[in-house]
Amino acid sequence: MASSTTKGTRPGQPSEEGVIEFMKQGAHEKKLGNRQHLAVGMTWLTEEPALVKPQDLLQQIEKYSYKQKRPIKSIVLMVTPSLAHFLDPDTLLKPVLAKLFQSVTATTGEKPRIDFSTAAAVVDALPVAWNKESRPKHQNGQGLALLMTSDVFASARKASTNEGNDGPAIIEFVSWDGNSYLTDSSRSTSRHISLPVANTLFLNGQRDTMLHHVWDIHPGDSGPKIQLRDTSRARLLRVPLPFHPDSFLRGHIPLRGLTPERPVSRCMGNVLAEIEIDGKSVPASQELEETVTKHVASEQSGGPVLVYALIRPPGMRPATVEAKDVAKRKSDYRFLLEIWRGARLHKVTGGGGGWGKKKGLLSLDTAVDSKAGEAQTMLLPDLDDDDGSTPFEMKSQAMIPEGSTIEFLIHVKRPPPMVHVSNPENRPSWDKSMARKWVFGSASPTEHPERPAGKESNHHDFPEVKFFPDFFGMLSYGNVYLGSDETATPAERYIPDSPPLRAFRSRLDVPDSSLIFTTSAAPPERKLIPFRKVKIS
Repeated sequence: MASSTTKGTRPGQPSEEGVIEFMKQGAHEKKLGNRQHLAVGMTWLTEEPALVKPQDLLQQIEKYSYKQKRPIKSIVLMVTPSLAHFLDPDTLLKPVLAKLFQSVTATTGEKPRIDFSTAAAVVDALPVAWNKESRPKHQNGQGLALLMTSDVFASARKASTNEGNDGPAIIEFVSWDGNSYLTDSSRSTSRHISLPVANTLFLNGQRDTMLHHVWDIHPGDSGPKIQLRDTSRARLLRVPLPFHPDSFLRGHIPLRGLTPERPVSRCMGNVLAEIEIDGKSVPASQELEETVTKHVASEQSGGPVLVYALIRPPGMRPATVEAKDVAKRKSDYRFLLEIWRGARLHKVTGGGGGWGKKKGLLSLDTAVDSKAGEAQTMLLPDLDDDDGSTPFEMKSQAMIPEGSTIEFLIHVKRPPPMVHVSNPENRPSWDKSMARKWVFGSASPTEHPERPAGKESNHHDFPEVKFFPDFFGMLSYGNVYLGSDETATPAERYIPDSPPLRAFRSRLDVPDSSLIFTTSAAPPERKLIPFRKVKIS
C-alpha cells in the first residue's frame, strides 16, 4: 500500500503525526483484542422433518443459550430443503427475537427503536455429529442450524435484475484479523471459506433462496413489539466467526500426491505443454499418465479418477518452521498450508495422448473465486498451424505465472472424520471445558428416506429430532472456495511504498472436503438467554 510522504520526513519513515496516530491505533486494537466475541451455534438433525416443531426448538434455544456480557446483534438460520417452511420469518425467527428482547425495557416516556438483522437460507446439507447415544451412518444430514452472534454480518447484496449473469448465492464464514504463524510475515491475516447455498429451482422456482430480514424492535414494559420492516433476496452473506486465521489449517482434504513438485516449462492460459524433470523438458502429461495408470491398477474400487494440479507461483510466502512441523503430521494440513501460502488448486480437465503438437498437453479448470461464477475451461488449442509457430512462448501471468511449479494430486475415497460432541442431557455441571464444534465443507448427495411408520429406531438412526447445542456448520453439494486477505500493519499505513497487500483465492472442488474448527463454549451452569435485563433510553 503506497502513500505520500509528509514534508520534512525522510522516505520510508513515518511522520510525527503518523507516529501519534500509530500509537492511538495500537491502543485501540489492543482494546478490541480484549473483547469477547459471542457466537452461539446450534443444530437439529432428523430423518423425519415432520417431527421438527418450532415450539420445541424455541425451548431448547432458551435453555442452552449462554449469558454473556455482549448482546446478540444478528442471527443466521440455515435449513435443508425438507425444512424450507422454517424460512417464513414468523415461524421461528420472530419468536426467537421475542425471547431475546423479552427483558429489554424502555425508559418511561421514551419510544426507542432497535434495528436488528437476520438472514435465512436453504442449504444442501448439514454436517453430522455423533455421541454415545447417536452414531449416524451418513456424513451429512437434513435439519436446521441456527447461529446467534454478537457481530453483524456484512450487508447482503440484493439480487440483480439480470440474475442469469450472477454467480451462485454465497455464504462466507470469516475469521478475525490476526497474526499468523503459518507464514513468515508481520502482517495480520483474515481467512474465509465460501459455500454456495442449495439450488431451489424445483422447490420454489428460484435458483437459490437466501433472504435478508430487517426488523424494528420496540421494547416495552409488557414485552417487545417486533415488526418486520424489509425482506430482500441476497447474493452474498459474510458472517464473522470467532476463529483465529490459523485454525483454517485443520480439515479433511482427501487427496494424495501423485508426482513430485516440478517446474513448469511451457504453458498458455490454462493449458500446460511441458514440465521439467531432472533438468529436461518433457510433455506435461507424460509422468502423470504413468502414475495414474499405476494407481488405477492398484485400486479395486474402480470409478472415475479425479486428478488435481497444485500450482505454486513464485514469491509465495515462506512457511515457518512451526508450520512445516504441523504439515508433516497429516497430508491434509500440508495441502491447506500450501493454499494459505498462495498456491492454487485446479482440477485437471483433459489432455494426455494425442498427436502432433497436442501430444502431452494438459488443460486445467480455470475457476478460483466464487464471485466470478463458474468459469469456463478453455479447450486444448489447435497448435497444428501452417507456419509451424507455437503460442507457448507466451507465458500466462495470471493462472500460471512464469517460474511456477506444479504438483499433481489424486482424489482418494476416504470418509471424513466424525465430529464427536457430548450429549447435553448427560453433561456434568462441573465441566467447564466444553468445546463448540464447527464444520464447513462439501458433500456428496445422500438419500435420506423416511422411516416407515412403526419401525423402531436403532443406534444408527437419529431418534426423532437430535439436538446439538454446541455444534454448527454447513455443507454444499457445489464447490468450496478458500480465501486469505492480508491487512497492513499500523506502521505501514504511514510509510510510503509499502509492498502491496496480498489476497489469495483457490477453489476446493475435492469431494467430501471440510474444515473443522473448535472453540470454547460457556460453562453449562450459566445457561441463560443471552440478553441481560437492560433499559434503553
